[in-house]
Amino acid sequence: MIEKKGLFYEFEYYLLPDDVSSVAELEEKYGHRAFETVRYEQKTCMAPYVTGESERIETISVSDYSLAFDATLFVLPQKEYDAKLRENIAKTCPSCHYYTDDGDEDISTHYDEISYDNVCYRHSIDGEFPYFARAAFFWEKFAAARGKLEKLLDKGKVKAAKKLFETIKAGAVISDSFLFKKGDVYTVCFVGAREDVYSVMVDAVLQCRTDDIPDTWEFYPYLKKGVFTYNKKETGFDMKKTPPLFSVKEEDGWFRLHFAAPERYSKKRAWMYKEAAYLYLCEQMGEDLMLFFTNERGDAEKGEPLISAEAVCRMFESRVTDEIKEQYPESLYRPIARMDGQNAPGKDLPFRGDTQYFTTAAPSISIPSLSGEQSLLHEEYGFTFGYLYVGGLDFDNDTENAEKVMATLAHYMSGGKKKNSVSAASTGATYYTSGFSLEFLMLDGHSLYEKFRLLAPVLKKFGARLVVLKGGRPLVYDCENGPRIASETLS
Repeated sequence: MIEKKGLFYEFEYYLLPDDVSSVAELEEKYGHRAFETVRYEQKTCMAPYVTGESERIETISVSDYSLAFDATLFVLPQKEYDAKLRENIAKTCPSCHYYTDDGDEDISTHYDEISYDNVCYRHSIDGEFPYFARAAFFWEKFAAARGKLEKLLDKGKVKAAKKLFETIKAGAVISDSFLFKKGDVYTVCFVGAREDVYSVMVDAVLQCRTDDIPDTWEFYPYLKKGVFTYNKKETGFDMKKTPPLFSVKEEDGWFRLHFAAPERYSKKRAWMYKEAAYLYLCEQMGEDLMLFFTNERGDAEKGEPLISAEAVCRMFESRVTDEIKEQYPESLYRPIARMDGQNAPGKDLPFRGDTQYFTTAAPSISIPSLSGEQSLLHEEYGFTFGYLYVGGLDFDNDTENAEKVMATLAHYMSGGKKKNSVSAASTGATYYTSGFSLEFLMLDGHSLYEKFRLLAPVLKKFGARLVVLKGGRPLVYDCENGPRIASETLS
């Protein structure tokens, strides 16, 4: 095995040219000029352990040095790598739910699963599918049923199409959904869930959309105005004959939206009517607008002043300023809430003591998690909340560098070589006196750790630490080659 100085750039590992020994020297000597080098194709190996057989001669140039990092690579023959991999399989794989020993275990399926240093990123005791697999399975089922869905919608058989779609999304998406056909376009609108974890599921699935789904299909994670259409046959309520009424109160810039129902209705029918009124209001203004300004939804109390759906729409629409339009050009879905440091949650957790301000697009996930609450809904679905911390920055005197570090980390965390896959969903960020953290819901810890392994040169350069909250207990990981659990968290 030979240790070599490498370059990590845009999710790929390269050798540095022979006449330079660091990225700093590369920038000084070559700048943005092209140079010939070796790229390591990780089909039969996993960096930083790479094989001579995986070397590919390429000519590249570095256009953005903020994305280039020094890396240490360990190069060995493929035969030696495979021998070590077989040893690792024999030690690690027998306890895995998916392991089958037929006497001649094929190691080709393990190259992207288990590393040379014996870290497995697919190991499963109970056989539970990780979320990225469930999201991928959704699109497989959708592709297989797409023709039938289109025929049903072409014939106006919306109820049958929805029933079929329910079988497609089973196991991947919990939010309710509606299907439409307008012109040549087929559309699916998911209901913007009251619980953020359900919206995260929808967002993750839509992020994994495969290239074989034609543009004639559109998907929205909320009930979009101009697309979603209220159907009185489906709900059982004609809102023209029995117009819905609402109670709206403003509190600290938010609206408290309460739904009313005719007094003659039974308790069950009143509940059904209010659910229908919600859908009707979404058709009028768009669900994203309603959720953007609403901090509480509930039932109107007897005697509360009531207004029409049209009046509610005018109130909400009047609040959309040019600044809001600029910040949310496509839709108002999943707005970002901000809290000052004094009121921010989690100040007793690692690295968060000097919180200046906290932002989140998923308050029902991040706030309870950071506050140490038990029995969290997302943990019931096998998801874990965590944050990636970077310190040693000076936002006051060197804002440009601090923002560059944030942009680089966001670039690498949000992208990747593996298309149509998702390991974590961003929920927000926290800013400290001398650092920041990116918060997220881990949808699949194994694949997220695999990504951290790929990004090890980036995370090592920034001194990043991962904090995972399980059952209210923080576990701190260092991310230089892993991540690995920091020894102090085990004492």
